[in-house]
Amino acid sequence: MNTIIRPVKSNGWHKIALLLLIFAWSCSTPRKPTTTEFIILQLNDVYEIAPIQGGKYGGMARVANLRQQLLKENPHVTTILSGDFLNPSVLGTIKYNGQRIKGAQMVAAMNAAGVDYVCFGNHEFDLSEEDLLKRINESKFQWISTNLDYKKDGKTQPFFKKVNDKAEEFPRSVVLKIPNKNDEDTVKVGLLGLALFIDNDIVSFRKVKEAAQVELAALKSKIDFAIPMTHLLVKDDKQLAKDVPQFPLIMGGHDHTNMKHVVGNTVITKADANAKTVYIHRISFDHVTKKVTVKSELKEINESIGEEPKTAEVVKTWLDHANQGFNTLGFNVKEQLMDLKGASLDARESKIREEPTNLGKDICEAMLATIPEAKAAILNSGSVRLDDQLHGQVTVYDVLRTLPYGGDIFEVKLKGKLLKKILTTGAGNKGSGGYLQTTGVSYDEANKTWKIGEDTIADEQDYIVAMANYLLSGKETNFDYLTPKNPDIVYAKEDNDNPVREDIRKALIAYWKKKYGEKE
Repeated sequence: MNTIIRPVKSNGWHKIALLLLIFAWSCSTPRKPTTTEFIILQLNDVYEIAPIQGGKYGGMARVANLRQQLLKENPHVTTILSGDFLNPSVLGTIKYNGQRIKGAQMVAAMNAAGVDYVCFGNHEFDLSEEDLLKRINESKFQWISTNLDYKKDGKTQPFFKKVNDKAEEFPRSVVLKIPNKNDEDTVKVGLLGLALFIDNDIVSFRKVKEAAQVELAALKSKIDFAIPMTHLLVKDDKQLAKDVPQFPLIMGGHDHTNMKHVVGNTVITKADANAKTVYIHRISFDHVTKKVTVKSELKEINESIGEEPKTAEVVKTWLDHANQGFNTLGFNVKEQLMDLKGASLDARESKIREEPTNLGKDICEAMLATIPEAKAAILNSGSVRLDDQLHGQVTVYDVLRTLPYGGDIFEVKLKGKLLKKILTTGAGNKGSGGYLQTTGVSYDEANKTWKIGEDTIADEQDYIVAMANYLLSGKETNFDYLTPKNPDIVYAKEDNDNPVREDIRKALIAYWKKKYGEKE
């Protein structure tokens, strides 16, 4: 007997029931996340461990607190600093246990704050080789150096850190492995560290484009995408974005002012120096489409952010050491000299080593005020180490930050022909510490002559000028001829009985008290 099975006639209710069944099944089955999200906290060019501008902005303890807040938002937070942190800092000039601090305070604060990765900046190499290697060995964070190597005894090798008496070479890159919420997928991110050309005997430099491309090729099978920390001029960051368009983000430094640029599909960010601001990058990676999404937030570090206690204690310890040293030298670091309100005084190296600035003018006027007979004042811009702008409330500590090495002010009587040579040399020293800041002298472009006041400088006439002592040492760029032994110097006198003359910082403090104190 054959059994015939007849199809049941379908109707709308059956279709609806089937759809409901599928929907219920899909809801009961957890869906695998297709994206991984993580955060990078970016700092750059940080020379001060404590808040600046009267405590309003910055401070590594505040940064540490922000980092802890971000960890509550997402457990995958990486904190980086894109170069320049060991120097310049007036704290680095103070002696502790018989030795100058030389960036030890910064390394200690960064260790406490939880910095994970750094790259070199140019100012790391202001330190001697010995001091730089000491600071590296004290650091708990990882250094990444993609294009700078260490030259020693005619050999080139990666820089290294001594850990338990073993040399650990700096990697050219690091691969961050970040899981998604279900720990089922992991995004692999290459982190590079690229720096500008460093003119230093212990540094071997590779061109940024070449180094980046070579490292990306080496990482190709190991990563999903790569992000570099850079310490470059912004024009060079933009060029890097064109040369290596695979980077979704370039985390830069060196320019000291916050900025954000987009070149093609690459975002370029730089925060303000001294942690006045930081960048928070919230990054997501889609494992299906391979798309990288970067959301960058510029965050001001101000009084609304509390201090993380452990980092704050480290900062306080170093400040106590420094304040003892400053007090011994006769400086009350907390004394307020003026309030610039909306104005600023410019000591950025990119400005003060290229052109006259208002801060350079003030220092020269302060020098001139100490020598009534002088008609002009001359300062080598390399004496100014702040590499930043002064805003708001300016204190004695800001003067020390600006001129950390102090030095005498000399009364110099010299022939006009030598004065002209000095001024011409300084004008040709753009970009170096030998570029001169001046007052009382000017260049007459129409007649191609130098003037002092309203008068053209005469070759055989004697002139009295105020001059910074280092400029008279013959050690400044292209000024090897400028020493007291030069036959065209009639005399070069210091005045050790005048405390304002024997320390240029005290001269500037006195000048600002008079100039701004009378207005307030």
